[in-house]
Amino acid sequence: AIKEMKNSDEIEELLMRELKIASGLDHPNIIKLKEIIKGHRDIRVVFEYMEENLLELYTSSRRGINEHQLRCILYQSALGLEYLHSRRIIHRDIKPENILINRKTGNDGLNAALIKIIDFGLAKEDYLAETDYVATRWYRSPENLIGMKKSTVVIDIFALGCVAAELFTLAPLFPGTNTIDQLSKIFTLLGTTTLEDWSKGCN
Repeated sequence: AIKEMKNSDEIEELLMRELKIASGLDHPNIIKLKEIIKGHRDIRVVFEYMEENLLELYTSSRRGINEHQLRCILYQSALGLEYLHSRRIIHRDIKPENILINRKTGNDGLNAALIKIIDFGLAKEDYLAETDYVATRWYRSPENLIGMKKSTVVIDIFALGCVAAELFTLAPLFPGTNTIDQLSKIFTLLGTTTLEDWSKGCN
């Protein structure tokens, strides 16, 4: 799989940050960076090939994803996140499009599938990295939505929980149209958080 981008100082700076993180990762559930090809007008980044992402998987699935298949997908996704967090890296953009899958043939079906996390363009190499724009809105944690000063691993865990619900129901869990609507949908389902919880997330 080849990611191709037009060459510019701004693009190169962002891409080099992503590649610095990606090149240092080695885990079965993290996409493997294979090669970087820099031309005069573009930069091509070669990753190992995967068949599709989780959004493509469930939108093309007529029978849905059963509980055993869901466990397989989430277990491997959690292992990938655990590896990142153990290296003090926060992904900050976990969503179905950033989790890839190779379906393996056989009696187990998706139970034998291979999962890999991709796209480290928004990742930070510190548990307490300064927060800027992170994650697609539907997968943002409440702490992130209210403007917490620092990013922590909770935003990745919350996002993976949203992905889990989406795979099970075949629909986004919190499809907010803006920040206020997003918080409203979260609080309606999970209950309003306390002032103590807010203060913990914003310190």
